Amino acid sequence: MPGDSLSKATQRIVPKRQKGRKLKGWETIPTHPEHSMVYLITYDLNKIGQNYDGLYKAIKNLGSSWWHYLDSIWLVEISNSSADQISDILIKEIDKNDYILVVRVLEDYGGWLKKEAWDWIKDADFN
Repeated sequence: MPGDSLSKATQRIVPKRQKGRKLKGWETIPTHPEHSMVYLITYDLNKIGQNYDGLYKAIKNLGSSWWHYLDSIWLVEISNSSADQISDILIKEIDKNDYILVVRVLEDYGGWLKKEAWDWIKDADFN
């Protein structure tokens, strides 16, 4: 059921962050409120027959613009949020046996997509 707490086997591993310090294998990246960034959201939804409309609505409401040309992948332009904050919002909309990943996307991409998909990507703000 959405909002159930995650079991130990499916908990997120989130790096501890300290302002301005590099931490073993992780680097803090400042979020600039005046700039939007593009995040990739992907998931495995494992409960057959489950209604995930709440998840899809939450993804669409995250930012100013979104892209969804592949089944379980979204690109969303978002300001004022980190990947951790975005995943905290979305985890509330999935079951404990589902998985979700949120990653900031930089402007290095390639693939085989429809023209409309590339148009959105080319117009996106990859700050």
